[in-house]
Amino acid sequence: MTTKQRIPIFLLAAALLLLPLASPVTSAVEISVDADGPSSVAMGADAAVAAGETHESDIVVLFGSARIDGTVTGDVVVLFGHLEISGTVEGDVVSFLSSAKIAETARLEGDLVNIGWSMKRASGSAVRGETVNFDFMSFVPFAGDGGGLSGLLRFILLVKLILLAFFFFILVLLIALIPRRIAVIAAAFPARWGWSLLTGILSYVVVVIGAVILCATVIGIPLALALVAALLLVKWIGLAALLYLLGQTIARNLFHRELTHFSCVAGGFVAYALISLIPLFGWIVCGLLNVLGVGIVILTRFGADPAVPNNLAVAGDPAPGAPPASPGPPVVPPPPSPIV
Repeated sequence: MTTKQRIPIFLLAAALLLLPLASPVTSAVEISVDADGPSSVAMGADAAVAAGETHESDIVVLFGSARIDGTVTGDVVVLFGHLEISGTVEGDVVSFLSSAKIAETARLEGDLVNIGWSMKRASGSAVRGETVNFDFMSFVPFAGDGGGLSGLLRFILLVKLILLAFFFFILVLLIALIPRRIAVIAAAFPARWGWSLLTGILSYVVVVIGAVILCATVIGIPLALALVAALLLVKWIGLAALLYLLGQTIARNLFHRELTHFSCVAGGFVAYALISLIPLFGWIVCGLLNVLGVGIVILTRFGADPAVPNNLAVAGDPAPGAPPASPGPPVVPPPPSPIV
């Protein structure tokens, strides 16, 4: 193996984010024999090294297929694609959210890293370095075999479902801890949604600018993280109020009945979750709700207004329009017993 400057495999993966700005996307890639050529990059295309040929550099494939029947002196990195190796790779091999197949005749001099779907590796294949196989997607029933754009979409769906489950847990905590404040915030929204939108936009701008300024110094980084965490908490409270209002509106219009706080939030969450799964449209709607939620929480001072309207009464309050309970007749104490 010739000595050459190697590109770290994870640095190669991170650099893919800038590839659209640095190199054009081609419809096909031919890996030719080169004594000391540059790294070959295939975006949305296939790369192949035929048997008996030697490629003197790295190979990076994004949304495509890499087939190595010959020899590669550098690293082989495949992201969201398909990888087949029956030849020799003198560097490291990385398969990220891709389908990987290592044949019996494969010889890998470096490390073998597979993250995402299960890797098909023949028993006779040889790996001299470390082998890392984190096939977490194999535990997902609908994940399939991985690779390509469809594999990426399934991975995004999985992450989205995990985030939605975590968000629902946060909603349950909020509705259990501060139900009255959520009701106050929800009651104020219909009359103040315009100001909520403006306040939410300004809040996001202030937080972003403030976090960037604070990150300029090492001491300010914890403060920037605290600022972002505070905005996240405000957003959660605002979304809880909006989903509570949405769920209550649905219950009144469709079922003509009043529901508990938890039922209202759960109903609003179902609608929110379904909308968020719609590409582009769902992202826009959820982003708008985030901004509105932040704005209404700030306008209502975190739901600190003293009165709760009758149409959004908190659990435990008397029913709307119910007359106050009249006091019972006075209790007259019995006369004392005569002393004999």
